[in-house]
Amino acid sequence: MKSNMESIAQLKAANESFNAKLYRKALGEYNQLAKKWPRLERVLEVNAEICRRRIARSESIANANSCPQQALPSELDALFRLPVNLQFQNSPKVSDDIIIAFLDECGSLAPSVAHLQRALQCAISSPFQRDLLFYANYISEQLDVNPEVYADFENEIPSIGFMVALASRHSFWLLNRAKYLRFLDRVEVASPRARLLYSHRPIPDEQYGQMLPLLGAAAEPASIWSSALPNASARRVTSVNSLHAGTIVLNEEHYIGLNLLQHYNYVDSWTIVEGLCKGYPERKVRLNGLSGDRTSLMVRLFPDYAEKIRYVAHGRTKADGEDAKSELRNRYLDNASASFLLVIDADEFYEPEFIESIKIALAGSEYLSVTVPQVHFWKDLNNFVTGGYYDVSHTRFFRYLPGMMYLRNHNWPEVNGFFLVDERRKKLNRLISEIADGDSFVFEGPYCVHMGFAKPADDMLDKTEYYVNRGEERTRPETTQCRQAWFSNDLPENCTVRRWGGKIPKALTLRNRETA
Repeated sequence: MKSNMESIAQLKAANESFNAKLYRKALGEYNQLAKKWPRLERVLEVNAEICRRRIARSESIANANSCPQQALPSELDALFRLPVNLQFQNSPKVSDDIIIAFLDECGSLAPSVAHLQRALQCAISSPFQRDLLFYANYISEQLDVNPEVYADFENEIPSIGFMVALASRHSFWLLNRAKYLRFLDRVEVASPRARLLYSHRPIPDEQYGQMLPLLGAAAEPASIWSSALPNASARRVTSVNSLHAGTIVLNEEHYIGLNLLQHYNYVDSWTIVEGLCKGYPERKVRLNGLSGDRTSLMVRLFPDYAEKIRYVAHGRTKADGEDAKSELRNRYLDNASASFLLVIDADEFYEPEFIESIKIALAGSEYLSVTVPQVHFWKDLNNFVTGGYYDVSHTRFFRYLPGMMYLRNHNWPEVNGFFLVDERRKKLNRLISEIADGDSFVFEGPYCVHMGFAKPADDMLDKTEYYVNRGEERTRPETTQCRQAWFSNDLPENCTVRRWGGKIPKALTLRNRETA
C-alpha cells in the first residue's frame, strides 16, 4: 500500500515537472517509474516521447543561438522593423531600378547585403509571395544575418522579420510560433498567398530546400513551384475589357524580367509557360526540359503584388515541329478567360498607350484580332532592320473566345475550325517616317518592339539551329537566310538596316546589356 502511494506521488511529481516544461527532469522521473512499474511503461512512454522531442528541440535552438551571427546592418534593420499592420494595409511599390538590380543578381553564389536589402524591399511590395520569402530567408542565412524578433509584440512586430520567420527553421520561429499564430487571428489577411503560407506551418524542410535547385544545383521539380496557388488553374479574370497575357519561355533571362516590368501594370493576368520544343538545341537545357539559365527564378521572384502571374513548368513537349509550340501555347489558354488575349514573347515590348489603344479598338468593334507592325531592332537599340522576313507582322491581340486552341498553326488560335485571323481581323499598316535630322526613322502609330535579333550570340545560334531542325531551311529558305544574316552580316538584297530615332520602351533603358 505504501509503495503504491509513493508511486502515485512520484507520478504526480513527474506530471508537475512536465507541465512546468522541465522536460529533462520529467523524463528521468518517467523512466524511473517505468522501471519500477513495467505495466505502466506503455502509458508513460507517450509523455516520455514528448519530453525527448522537446529536449531535442531546445538543444537545436541552443545550438542555433550559439552560432556566431553578423550584427544586422542598420539599413536592413529599418526594413525588418516596419509595422506589420502598415504592411498589410499599404504595401509600397518598389522602384523599377530596384527590381531590375534584384533580378539581375538573383542566383548569385556570393550574395551581398545590398542584394538582401533589395530582396526584402521586393518582399515588402508583394506581401506573402512565398518564393520571395524563401529566397530572402535563404540569402539571410547565406550571409549569416537574422533579425531579432522580440517575444512581446502585442502592438506591432517587425513585418519582414515576421514573414521571413514563417519561412525559416531558425530559433526565433520555433520560440514564437504560437504567438505568431495568435497574432494572425487579430490581423485581416485577404491575400490567397498569405492563406497558403499559413496553411503549411511550419514550412517543411523539403520545400525550404527548393532554393538549391533554383541556384542550379539540380533539376527543379515542377510540382512545388507550378502549383504555388492551389486554385491558380481555376482563377478567372472576369472584369470588362480584361487582358490576359500568355508567354512561352526557354532561356529568356536576358529579357523576361524587363518584359514583366514593362507590361505588368497593363495586363490583368499573365501565364508564363516554360518548356522545350522537340528539335531545340539542348546544350543549355536541363534534363527536365526547363531553362538552363535563370528564367524561372526571375519569373518566380518578380514582385507580383497583384497576384497576376502564374508560372507553368511544362518541360519537354510531346509534339514536334510547329505542333510543339502549339502544345506550349495551349497551356496559357488553360488559364485564360479574360475579354482579350495578348500573346507576348519574352523579347517583345509595347508602350502602355499602344496596349490601351488596341484594347479600345477591340472593345468598341467586332474585331476578333489585331495585327500590329513590329520594329525588329538589329543587334542593339540604335538600329532596326526591314525587308523580307523582317516585314512579317505577327497577330498578337485576340478577342478571347471559349474553346480557343492552337491546333493547325502555332501563331493562330482557332475556334470551331476557323482561325480568328480569318474572321474580322484589323491589321495596322506600318508607316515609317524619316525624322528631321535626316539620319534616323520612326514608326507612326502602335507598334511592337522586337528584340529577337538583339540577343547574345549563343542565344541567336540556338534559335537559328532550332528553326533549321524544324525544317525551315527547306520550307522557308528566305526566313533562314534572314536569321543567319545576323552572324554573317550578309543581308538579303531586299533588306535594309536603318537608324532608329523613335521611342524606346522604358524597361529596355534600365539595363545596358551587351548583345553581340
